[in-house]
Amino acid sequence: MVVGPKTKLILQRSVSGTDDGMGGYEYTSINKKEYSGVLASNTTTYAMVGDKVVLSSTHKFYMEYPKDNLVPFVGEHLTLGTRTFRVDGIRNPNNRNTHLELDLSEDQ
Repeated sequence: MVVGPKTKLILQRSVSGTDDGMGGYEYTSINKKEYSGVLASNTTTYAMVGDKVVLSSTHKFYMEYPKDNLVPFVGEHLTLGTRTFRVDGIRNPNNRNTHLELDLSEDQ
């Protein structure tokens, strides 16, 4: 069980692109699912490997494992009002499907 003040984040998932008339595509996002959990500040920055940052997150989100198995993917976005967070990492401790720990980076 996840304990603490609950916050609701909304998963935004991109839908297939539509032709923009100029040779490209325009993608739109839809609100796919609302998750309730605990959002905590975090200042994690992991090591650089070559010229890549392995992980740099600003927040952690602890949530119950969804009953419908609809979990966010790395790279997707969660919103809280006007704030947007990118999912950088997902952990399912001991693969027990009881709760998830998400590493998030807030878009500036």
